[in-house]
Amino acid sequence: MIGAYGSGAKPRVPSVFINAGRLGTGFADDVTVMDLSITNEGIYHSDSGSRYLFYRNDLVTPGGNNRIDIGGALDFYGERNPSIPFYYPREIFIVENNILGQVNNTQRPFLNISGQGSRFAVLGNDASRAEEHTSRFFSLHKSVISHNALRGQAYSGSGPSIRHALKIHSRGLGTYNDLWHVSNRWATSQVIIADNILGDPADNGSWTAAAGPQNRDPGTDEGIEDLIVERNTFIRGPYTNTEMYLVGRRVTARGNVRADGGRPNLSIGTPPVTMPAEWHGPYFLQ
Repeated sequence: MIGAYGSGAKPRVPSVFINAGRLGTGFADDVTVMDLSITNEGIYHSDSGSRYLFYRNDLVTPGGNNRIDIGGALDFYGERNPSIPFYYPREIFIVENNILGQVNNTQRPFLNISGQGSRFAVLGNDASRAEEHTSRFFSLHKSVISHNALRGQAYSGSGPSIRHALKIHSRGLGTYNDLWHVSNRWATSQVIIADNILGDPADNGSWTAAAGPQNRDPGTDEGIEDLIVERNTFIRGPYTNTEMYLVGRRVTARGNVRADGGRPNLSIGTPPVTMPAEWHGPYFLQ
């Protein structure tokens, strides 16, 4: 555990790296990082690990790479080291962190919160201002994203941005397995997105959130299934036209509202032509 106790300002550390630059089977498990001010390279976890808690950290220093990145190099290492039993990050708790980037096209940060794995709990964070998305999850299994303020405000130069406050897609259409070499083309499954604030009056995105394949190109068959989106409050910026874009199967959206009192535009998208039809619907929108 790395943290602080007592009163006073949070201790300042430049960066927190977990597993970075080290290969082997001795992956770091049972790690807590709490009550720190992290000023330079943020929190970066490279590949496998379990039972992590990142709690009440401030990543707000101007010019810092203010991010929490989980499993960021797992695919790179897995592809090049088939004898190492890499497993997906699991039981990851990202709770009540304050993550504020800057919008100047320097990739610091590229994303505020990102990751892939199983049993993620992303709770009570306040995050905004990255070159791309505020939060991006490349594939999730049995996870919850709740009570966060994910505000967007990505870099766009001028005019509307194509980036989102929340973006979720997946690795394919297969079934999840903890081991990377057993299953590296699995669908996002059993995810709850609830009670969040999504967007900001200063958000320059046209879509506030998206859950589905990254695009409609043939072969981008990235399944989403058993998704619940409920009781979120969407805040529109000057270019917003869609609160959330959805492509998946067994998708439920209920009780979501717009802060301005308007009706949220929850848009059912079009999947890639190569995606099997059973991965498109049913949708239960209320």
